Amino acid sequence: QVYVPSDPAFGTIDYSWQAANPVHGTLADVTYPTPLSTNPVGSHPLAVYTPPNYDPNRGVPYPTLYLSHGGSGNEVDWSTQGVAGNIIDNLIASHQVQPMVVVMTNFNDLGDGSVAAYAQDVVNNVIPYVEANYNVSKKAADRAFAGLSAGGAHFSFP
Repeated sequence: QVYVPSDPAFGTIDYSWQAANPVHGTLADVTYPTPLSTNPVGSHPLAVYTPPNYDPNRGVPYPTLYLSHGGSGNEVDWSTQGVAGNIIDNLIASHQVQPMVVVMTNFNDLGDGSVAAYAQDVVNNVIPYVEANYNVSKKAADRAFAGLSAGGAHFSFP
């Protein structure tokens, strides 16, 4: 993927208004340990968005949104193709959502590739990793899951 900013000389549409909020969250590419990962063996990637002014010591832990990519995608699709960081920044700035941590998973190369293997990995490895490394709520009621296309099917936990 290549990002090319708009340029009036070429008649392109200026979408810069979509990122009008001057305060931005942070996007980090991290890896977490998992025995289910086959490529690379033993660890797997996540993209993690933390909101503007994220406070690791905040008294009230942040809610968490877990996102799963579509078929043939990976954990960076939400932040690159979907510009999730800009969207969430703007929703937080307009008080349409509360500040949250967003975790973008990768269901490729886990165990036998089944939905069950992915569900097992999220429950046993991803959520514990996120809870240990970010100031997020440990309450199930403070977690949301969503996916695009095949990623939506992968969040159909048994």
